[in-house]
Amino acid sequence: MSLRELARKLATLGEATPGSRVEYEIVRTLSKHVNKMFSSYTILPIRVAIWSPSTARIYAGDKEYSATPLPPTTYAYIDSVHVSGTVTAEYVDSSRIEARYIKSAERGLPILIVSSRYYPLRIVMPCRPPLQTISCSSQPPAIVVSQKTMEEIKKRRVSIEVASGLRRGYGYLLEAILGSEHAENEVIIIAHHDHWLKGFRDNILGVIQALHLASKLGRVIRDRKLDARVRFVSVTGHEFGSPILSSWYWSFGAQSYASMLDIKRVIDKHTIVLNLDTAVPYSVKLAGSTIISSLLKDYINEEETRVRVDFNDTHFDSYPFTSRGYLSLTLTGSHAGLEYIKHTLYDDYSEEMLLGSIRLVEALIPALAYVIRANEVVARRSYEFLRIVYEFTVRGKYSLLTRRSLYKILICSKKIGLDATRTITLAKRVQVVMASLPLVTISEHGVIVETLLNPISSLVDYLRALLKGKLYWLSVGNELQVVVSPSTRNEVYTRSLVSEILDIADSLISKQLEEVYSEVC
Repeated sequence: MSLRELARKLATLGEATPGSRVEYEIVRTLSKHVNKMFSSYTILPIRVAIWSPSTARIYAGDKEYSATPLPPTTYAYIDSVHVSGTVTAEYVDSSRIEARYIKSAERGLPILIVSSRYYPLRIVMPCRPPLQTISCSSQPPAIVVSQKTMEEIKKRRVSIEVASGLRRGYGYLLEAILGSEHAENEVIIIAHHDHWLKGFRDNILGVIQALHLASKLGRVIRDRKLDARVRFVSVTGHEFGSPILSSWYWSFGAQSYASMLDIKRVIDKHTIVLNLDTAVPYSVKLAGSTIISSLLKDYINEEETRVRVDFNDTHFDSYPFTSRGYLSLTLTGSHAGLEYIKHTLYDDYSEEMLLGSIRLVEALIPALAYVIRANEVVARRSYEFLRIVYEFTVRGKYSLLTRRSLYKILICSKKIGLDATRTITLAKRVQVVMASLPLVTISEHGVIVETLLNPISSLVDYLRALLKGKLYWLSVGNELQVVVSPSTRNEVYTRSLVSEILDIADSLISKQLEEVYSEVC
């Protein structure tokens, strides 16, 4: 079966929620394909929450309207509710809808009704602010309606009935390997196969790209006799699936797989993780380790595709690997129009998109082969990364303790410069520590603490303790934002709070940097 035929087949199977029959059919189809191309493959079951979408009905007088439940809404019947601004929201982007839902739940409102011009769509409604791994005992239902329906039911009293299923079961990871298990270098190419509604760009396309890239790179490694092997990994549980329904509902499958690699000590090798997620051509972003993202960028033809290099994002399946110290990044589409059709019926099969996306990843094959071969190049990039981090702390006026620890590491990297493996290890370890380095600002919303990569860290735990467990708000973009004080009216209190947060962060980070220095240097 050709890649084009495989993509068409996967696109016709339908919505693939974790643990569903469609998801199993996707994994079974992929396993048949990889069986002919890879040395070995394994299907790994993982425990997931299975949400089975059904229908929702709105009754207004003698009229009946269709609606779509939003996960994880299950069964609900609301006898009478007035459709006013307090229970309605217009879809702009998922982050705003999530924030609105959490506020609605905190106020005890019976339901949230979302309207969208791209009806139907799927957005997961978290019961708590994002990036918390604790579950909720209950949460109000949420539904989405078309803009036309919203116009007709607005300011009326309606009854609403919702029926969807939620149970525990198993989703599946597919891992296929090319090359020897004794190889010193590994490239892990990952994509999530679970998707909402049609899900062609997000993320059937990513699975096809990952499969093509892994098989082609495997051949290059074999033909050039490189000391490396390739893993193709198709994961479940990206869009939904946490068995405890935590507000960190995404990337559950990637987190589970990263934990499996911890047991195998894959991090001890020179390992690169590349995640492909909605990596459509024409405009893309390389989000992740700056040590290698700029290297890969040089190989993409910028006359055909605009390329932007950025930090990793907690939304990507590369995040669980970056936070463990792997050189990892995500290749993703970055144009605005993509956001509106994701998770809708408009995300349909496109031959042009498929062919352009395959050309895009083919450009990365020589780049990845070069990175495998040229450890010394990666080592030089690693040293440059350490130098930039040190200069950042000097400019940012961080404590003498943190600057001194980083300076010691920088001198160490110069001394071990000929030992590429140790230099790369040093940079990877520093990358993880410095990811929780906070930027503290004061705005009209309060005192905001931002970290670039590692939000679930001891820093946030300290902040919880400092504020007696009450964080005012958490939001996720390219970074974590924690608003730790809802008011900045008391200037003396605000300034002392900022100072205390920086002192806590400095002591934590310098301690971790000293541990890195003693272990590697």
